[in-house]
Amino acid sequence: MFKRLAFTAALLASLITTAARADLVIEGRASQALHCAALLLIAASVAEAGDPAFARKAALVKYTAVQMLAEVPGTDAQKGIALQQRIERILKTRDAGQFVAEARRTQKWCLRNFL
Repeated sequence: MFKRLAFTAALLASLITTAARADLVIEGRASQALHCAALLLIAASVAEAGDPAFARKAALVKYTAVQMLAEVPGTDAQKGIALQQRIERILKTRDAGQFVAEARRTQKWCLRNFL
């Protein structure tokens, strides 16, 4: 578990500093898993920023998101870049209300299908 948490931390750090492109075509189930992971990471990060007491639960949610990336092809670096791109797309195309509605609507489906 600690290895996965270290990967999570490294992945999140790469999301902040990476501006490269993933150079992957991610379709079908892999694309759905990527989207679910992005939704979870955004939700966990926002909740944690709003309430530092949420940090422990947010770490678990982030770990869950990383587990979903097992469905996505490519190296860890490519997955990190693809995840960053998906997060950016979500943040650019949804307001807060739309994001919350989507996250609530898809959360159970994501967990059921990718864990």
